[in-house]
Amino acid sequence: MTAHRPLVALVLALSLWPAPALAQPVAIARKAVTINRRPVKAIVVSADLKDAQTLVSMRFAHGGVPQHRCHEGFQAFTQASRAAAVVNGTFFSVSTFDTLGNTVVDGRLVQYRDWDTRGTSLTIDRSGKARIQTIRTEGLPDYRTAWLSFAAGPRLVKDGQVWLRPWFEGFRDPSVFGRAPRTAVGLSRDRRRLMFVTFPERITLQEEAEAMRRLGVHDALNLDGGPSVGMAYRGKIVAKPHWGLTNAVVVYDRAHPAPKSLKKAHRLAHQRGR
Repeated sequence: MTAHRPLVALVLALSLWPAPALAQPVAIARKAVTINRRPVKAIVVSADLKDAQTLVSMRFAHGGVPQHRCHEGFQAFTQASRAAAVVNGTFFSVSTFDTLGNTVVDGRLVQYRDWDTRGTSLTIDRSGKARIQTIRTEGLPDYRTAWLSFAAGPRLVKDGQVWLRPWFEGFRDPSVFGRAPRTAVGLSRDRRRLMFVTFPERITLQEEAEAMRRLGVHDALNLDGGPSVGMAYRGKIVAKPHWGLTNAVVVYDRAHPAPKSLKKAHRLAHQRGR
C-alpha cells in the first residue's frame, strides 16, 4: 500500500487545485517560474484575440481622457467597467497625473506628443492583431489603423529572448530599476493572444524579463508597477493597488460583454480598416 501513497497524494492535490479555464477566451491562472533558484509567483490573465467577443480597451479615471489628469480607486475601475479582467495600465505622474506617451483608445487618438519617443508600445489594430514595438528602434505605431495603442516599458522580451534596454528607451526614474511588485503584458508569436501578468512579490526588471520569457511569450513589455500593481478577474480583485490610478486596461469577453457603444465603435473601426 505504501508504494501507492505518492500517487494518491498527487491525485488528491490535483483534485483540490482549481484547473485553469483554458478553453475560455479570457482566463486566469496562478503560476510560478524559477529564477536564480527561487520561485517567482505570477498571476496570469490570458486573452484570446481570435475570439470575436474578446475586446480590449483602456479606461481612464472617472470615465475621462488622459488630459483630465485625475485618479480613481481600483475598485471603482472594476465596478464601472464590468469587464472580464482589469489590469493597471501605463505610467503616470503622481503630481500632475500626466500619462506616458501617445494613446489610441477605441480607434481614436486621444493623446499625441510628437516629441515623446520613450518606451515601448502595445498596439492592437482594428483586425484584432497585436504588436509590441520599441519606439526608438522600430518607430511609432500606425495610429490610423489602431484600435488601442499605448506606451509603457521598458521592453522585456523580443522574438522570444530577453531584451532589456531601459536607459536607451528613455527611462530614468530610479523606482523603475529597483525591486518592486510588477505587471507586464506579453504577446504570442501569432500576435493573437495577450498575457497580462502580475508579479505580487518584489522582483527586478531582469527577473521580470526572464520570468516572462519562461512563461512562453514571444514579446513582452513592463507596465506600471510598485504601488500601481492591480488586477481583477470577473469582478474580484486579486491584486490591489496602494493608491488611485489614472488608467487601466479592460478586457471583455462573452460572459462579460463590452457595452453596446463600445461594440458599435469597434464594428465601425473594423469596417474603416478594411
